[in-house]
Amino acid sequence: MCTGGTWALIRALVLDTDYQCMRDKATLFARSLFSSASFDCYVVLIFMGLFDLRIPPEAITLIDPIANANSFLAMFMIGLIIRFTVNKTKAAKLIRLISWRFAFAAVLSLAALFLLPFDPIIRKVVAILAWAPAPSTGPVYTLWAGGDKGLAGMANALTILAGIIMMTSLVLFLGV
Repeated sequence: MCTGGTWALIRALVLDTDYQCMRDKATLFARSLFSSASFDCYVVLIFMGLFDLRIPPEAITLIDPIANANSFLAMFMIGLIIRFTVNKTKAAKLIRLISWRFAFAAVLSLAALFLLPFDPIIRKVVAILAWAPAPSTGPVYTLWAGGDKGLAGMANALTILAGIIMMTSLVLFLGV
């Protein structure tokens, strides 16, 4: 979802109102999803894994510096988009958004710990992952959708900070 699925869903269901019937919306969704280079790479890598195909070491050597730059570029992008000036209306939106995210993470954590039929360590890891920060693509999708990119950047930065705190606390509390 973070690498094209969310944008494809938003575009098909909300933004492009020219498409009325579900068949047209499904076509738009599929076209948007498969036009995402990240999603396409994941699909190729999944098939490679299924057929036990390996990426040649020479190719890994070539793309390794680019892959290592990904974290820096994501944080740089958020830094360019974030706006620290928040009025009363935006603060209320930000609090509501973060509250919903945290409430959902709490419900997912509890469900993972008590409802999943896996080994305890797997349940604990899934519970911790429910608190992961929002993906760095969120502000970009907000920008593309014509939303408040500054508010999205601020929300993203806050989920990074809160995610680090909560995930670390859960690791210590759950003993993973």
